[in-house]
Amino acid sequence: MQSTKFGAIIRTDDIEKAKITCAKKLFNEISTSGVKYHDVNNYQELLDIMETI
Repeated sequence: MQSTKFGAIIRTDDIEKAKITCAKKLFNEISTSGVKYHDVNNYQELLDIMETI
């Protein structure tokens, strides 16, 4: 947990979840017909996606 200058307590994992959500939105917006961004949790997921391209 972190404390802000206003004394509020913020859970670090909530901050990390917000960062991930923002990153997914950004990469979705910058994907084009020529470049498509995917998020994967492991190497096998990456291989599975690469096989469909």
